[in-house]
This record gives sequence, C-alpha cells and structure tokens, in this order.
Amino acid sequence: MSRNITKLKRALTPEQKSDRRDTLLVTAKTLFMDAGYEGFSMGLLSKRAGVAKGTLYLYFGTKEEVLLSLYSLEFERFCSELTAGISSVMTDAEFISRIYETSVSDPLFLALHARLGTVIEQNISVDALIISKRYDLLEEAWDKKTNYLKDEITNSENSDDIEMKTIKNKLGSTKIEWNKQK
Repeated sequence: MSRNITKLKRALTPEQKSDRRDTLLVTAKTLFMDAGYEGFSMGLLSKRAGVAKGTLYLYFGTKEEVLLSLYSLEFERFCSELTAGISSVMTDAEFISRIYETSVSDPLFLALHARLGTVIEQNISVDALIISKRYDLLEEAWDKKTNYLKDEITNSENSDDIEMKTIKNKLGSTKIEWNKQK
C-alpha cells in the first residue's frame, strides 16, 4: 500500500514558518476529530502532516501545546460566532440559549474545552502556558484599543485629513504584523 504524502519544503522565512504552523494545526484539528484525545499523538500528527517528528517539535513541544494552540483558535472562532448572534435587547434566557446553541454546535471546541484545565494546561511548560495567557490578554487589549481608536477616528470632524488616514492605515497594518508574529 503506497501513501501519497507530499514532502513539504523547509520553511525558512517567518511567513513560511507561520504557514507551516497553520498547516500543522489544520492537520491536528482533523486528527483530533478522527482519533480523539486518547488517540492523538505527535507521531501520528507528523505522519499525517507529512513532516518529520523532529520538525513537529520545532513548532510545538508537546501534544498538549498543539492542543492548546488548537483550542485558542477554536475559542476565537467560538467567541466570534457567539457574539455575532448577541443583541442588546436579548433577555437572559435568550442569551443563555445562544451560549448553549453555540457551544453544542461545535463538538471539537467542547472536547478541547473539557480537557483544558484538567489535562492540557497541566501538561505543558509554564513558559508555554504564560505565552498562551499573555497572548489572549494582549489580543483582548489590542481589540479594545483598536475599536476605541476606530470609533474616535470615525467620529472625528477631521476624519478625512491625511493624519487620520495614516492612523487608519497603521492600525490595519499593525494588526496584520501582530497576527504574523503569533
């Protein structure tokens, strides 16, 4: 039985490394959905991704670090989906219903979330955990500041002047650079 695994070229630039990491996470998502937590392993992930096991460890130190990164992506998606359906006129019951519906619509998120505090965070390095938590806090602070500045720019009487346009452009490009670094 021959398998057709495409050999990936070595990632050299930061952009290529970011793309490789994203590819590994997409493969990890599929593997986790197929095999579950107990069946998920770094060896299986490296085979499915078509990379050497050592290459995988350049990006993630443990299986739990892979799953924490996957959880962060899924949590971001979950929050976006959740907030898209929330309005200021919702009752408490409608709000709770929205949380429930959003939660059960994604079994991957639920499976990762159920293991987050008891397994995933317990089996990673302190440094990886701190980086994960800092990233979440920085992302939240960035979003708040960006939204505040965008509101100020939009409501400014001089929103069409050159300085305001420059600020708008810098806000967009800085966010892109921040996403490339994570």
